[in-house]
Amino acid sequence: MKKNYLIILLCVFLCFPGAWVVAEVVRIMRYTDGDFAFIVLEDGTAQIRRYSGRDAVLEIPSAMKGHPVSEIGDKAFEWRFWLKEVTVPDGVHRIGTGSFGGCYSLEKIHLPDSLTLIGSRAFAMCGELDDPALPEELSSLGTGAFDGCAGLTRITLPSSVRLEGENPFSGCGRLREIRIGEGHSSLRADGEILVEEEQKRLITYYGDPGKETYSVPEGTEQIGAGAFSGCAGLKEILLPEGLLELQDHAFYGCSALTGMTLPSSVKRIGNGTFSGCSALKELALPGEVESIGYLAFYDCRALTLLTIPESVSRIGQGAFIGCSALTVSAAPGSPAERYCEENGLCTAKTGVS
Repeated sequence: MKKNYLIILLCVFLCFPGAWVVAEVVRIMRYTDGDFAFIVLEDGTAQIRRYSGRDAVLEIPSAMKGHPVSEIGDKAFEWRFWLKEVTVPDGVHRIGTGSFGGCYSLEKIHLPDSLTLIGSRAFAMCGELDDPALPEELSSLGTGAFDGCAGLTRITLPSSVRLEGENPFSGCGRLREIRIGEGHSSLRADGEILVEEEQKRLITYYGDPGKETYSVPEGTEQIGAGAFSGCAGLKEILLPEGLLELQDHAFYGCSALTGMTLPSSVKRIGNGTFSGCSALKELALPGEVESIGYLAFYDCRALTLLTIPESVSRIGQGAFIGCSALTVSAAPGSPAERYCEENGLCTAKTGVS
């Protein structure tokens, strides 16, 4: 009988493909418990999907209708701007992407010892949050986890944590202290920068906002995504030989930066790398550069001359939007010259190679 039932069920799915969708919807059916919407995961635990309450101080229940809470789902508390203090129950091991994003009144978040993962932008734009206590067993901190947390002045990263993806602290303009748990295998903080030593990557700069010049340490191979984002006071950033890559938005919004010398080793300029560097006047790209990302020089209004070598084979869409005074110096017949012709940019033909 059971065999016949399975055969009939298979025939239904083959004849009516939409039935698979119905089955999936049933599998992830939402339930409610008070102000919370949740789903039941395969292991029988609950993932909170949405909160509809209006409490300023909230203690999240440890169970939803008998199902232990193990996860805070993506965007579950997003834009609940009235929240000021939240306690996450013991047993929760994952806080998803954007879970508390936009909770700009959130001052305190109490995290359980069971927590192992904080997703991308989980606490983005939580402007009042400062020095959250991250549990010792936390193993993964996502891209932009604390992006735009304007009130964040200090934080301790436990010895077990790995940074997944890009800078978790981009847009944290008041951040002045990063402490690293004893015995961490790859992260190092020296009072001005956070470095991932295995990848030789500078993750974020959090130095004195009154400082005008900074020298990136020798041995650095990558300037990480958003590493100097919003460092509006820096006028000069010195880069070491051996640097290979300027990642996405590395110098975004460095509005006082007037010039920069790129070492001959640089191969890639990421998306939006110099976007918003409104005082940048002149830049020569070295002969090893292979690609320029989209919006790489967006709104560099003061940029008058950019020298692009023949080695550049790809230039992203909108790389020079807003560069109204720009003349590009490019070799005849080079990909850069063709790009400029196709996009109506003024060029000065040179023998650059």
